[in-house]
Amino acid sequence: MEITEVRLTLRHEERLKAFVSITFDNAFVVRGLKVIDGNTGIFVAMPSRRRKDGEFRDIAHPINNATRQMIEDAVLAEYERVKWQDTGLWIPHRRFESSRPSQTDCWGSGVVSTWPTCWASSGGDVMPNELGLFTGNANRALAEEIAGYLGLRLGEAVVGRFRDGEISVSISENVRGMDAFVVQPTAPPAETLFELLIMLDALKRASARRITAVLPYFGYARQDRKDRPRVAITAKLVANLVTSAGADRILTMDLHAPQIQGFFDIPMDHIYAAPVLLRYFDEHAGNDLVVMAPDIGSIKMGRAFAKRLGASLGFVDKRRPRPDATEVMNVVGDVKGKHVIMIDDIISTGSSMIEAATAVTKLGAAKVTAGATHALFAEGAVEALTNSVIQEIVVTNTLSSERSRSDKIRILSVAELLGEAIDRIHGEKSVSSLFI
Repeated sequence: MEITEVRLTLRHEERLKAFVSITFDNAFVVRGLKVIDGNTGIFVAMPSRRRKDGEFRDIAHPINNATRQMIEDAVLAEYERVKWQDTGLWIPHRRFESSRPSQTDCWGSGVVSTWPTCWASSGGDVMPNELGLFTGNANRALAEEIAGYLGLRLGEAVVGRFRDGEISVSISENVRGMDAFVVQPTAPPAETLFELLIMLDALKRASARRITAVLPYFGYARQDRKDRPRVAITAKLVANLVTSAGADRILTMDLHAPQIQGFFDIPMDHIYAAPVLLRYFDEHAGNDLVVMAPDIGSIKMGRAFAKRLGASLGFVDKRRPRPDATEVMNVVGDVKGKHVIMIDDIISTGSSMIEAATAVTKLGAAKVTAGATHALFAEGAVEALTNSVIQEIVVTNTLSSERSRSDKIRILSVAELLGEAIDRIHGEKSVSSLFI
């Protein structure tokens, strides 16, 4: 194999993109392979994929170490050749920066051409503080979207079952010294939680430098206190399990109860899907809006949405004859002739939303839309919501969308929000600007 052509262009700001042509056995030629600098090294990027907003994003494909070394040497040699020419390519000492040691630790003078020697002396495949992204089987599609946003490939891990049903996890690459992130929502069944725990243990025993559990949905959160005698506090139990398994940090989204943050004795970043939902409602909801909290517990979330949408706020006063059933008592707020947007963190059975929607429709609401972060959708929920007076259900992809198949359901992606949070945590930057 021979590198026969290297063309350099700026990717953005101070980072480099190259187009490489490779000849195999003096016969077969591959021309114009795009090479990008991801957070863990360089990748061949092909083909482009159209996103929902109409833009194209490259899909990053990993390459083996020998080929990567050959391409990087060729690209950097070409850079050294042209950097002093009047081509607009000269940018001091920031080439493939995310996959290399810092200038002060290794480069010293900041001369780009010295980094391959530095990398070799540091020990091989994993750079110090390299970002790695892993996932189980709970929501692989979301993890792949996050990886695409970060310009990474998903880490190599096999999450399977033994013949008797026990979960088996094997990390298939070197993670020593890595800043590892494990994306795994912990919705039922319990296997999702156990996959997470076993992956955390495997990464800890493989000497990852830091392990962050990324929980787009934190399951078992509804039992966060003893509201009656002889019941468990499962939120605290899960917090203890995740910490004991090896997590050094938690990243999660829209906890059912914010006080669950206090159940952890390790750092936790709690972010919200509100920017994604608000953007959609701002573009599609129109005027004459009322944001309706379907129960007392959702009022704070509803108030935040109402403020940002310039809408009035209402709520439904209800009681629960059973833990999974509701009965509407009163509707507080003027809904006649209005577009009512009902906001909650979770849709499980859908009974709260359906009862509230029926109540506001009887009071003259012109249109009812339901919005939630987590589409948990218990058995029968999608059918009940589809047959209800609710005209649109807007949720995010924190959970797998297998149960979310209905013409009324619109799924929004939180991959960029989680990806940006991961990037900031890895870079030791503030995550607070992602909060509402």
